[in-house]
Amino acid sequence: TLQCSRYFRDKAKFPRNIEFPVLDLFDKLEVGDNWEQKIPSAVLTKLGLTNYVRTPRNPIAPRLPPSQQSEGRPAPPGGSALPDSARGERILNPTFDSMFSPFKEMNVSCKSLRDKINTGLLPDLPVSKKYDGPMCLAYHTKGLCMTNCRCNQDHVSYSAEEYSTLKTWCDNNFRIA
Repeated sequence: TLQCSRYFRDKAKFPRNIEFPVLDLFDKLEVGDNWEQKIPSAVLTKLGLTNYVRTPRNPIAPRLPPSQQSEGRPAPPGGSALPDSARGERILNPTFDSMFSPFKEMNVSCKSLRDKINTGLLPDLPVSKKYDGPMCLAYHTKGLCMTNCRCNQDHVSYSAEEYSTLKTWCDNNFRIA
């Protein structure tokens, strides 16, 4: 990386002790996170490298307000055919534990993991401390969920010790696939 290059260049030039840069590359590789540094599209365009400018595969159209949607037409891409009351509202986990940050940063949806659990490809999630059902994967690992979540009774704080079973589950099963 550029950090390593700068380190070795400065170390050769200057006799003083230069501290090696902190690299999180190996951590990102270990959890399957995207580790490649991205060059902004604007920079690539200015350099005349338009062949390397990435465009989204499935651009999401902005959701129209209900007043602009017609009754007979389906909701736009990125929108939902469900009424707002059925979708619920987004809520944040105010006590999000940083032990789940690597999973939050991964490009893995909780829905895809739950689908794999439902088909038997992954083991069940740990049981909630508040009810006899699974812990809410999105609330605890991504730091956000919806108010109408089927696991919303589990939208509560956990101690590090109480999180140990979910952390183990994530370490073993939270993978890009």
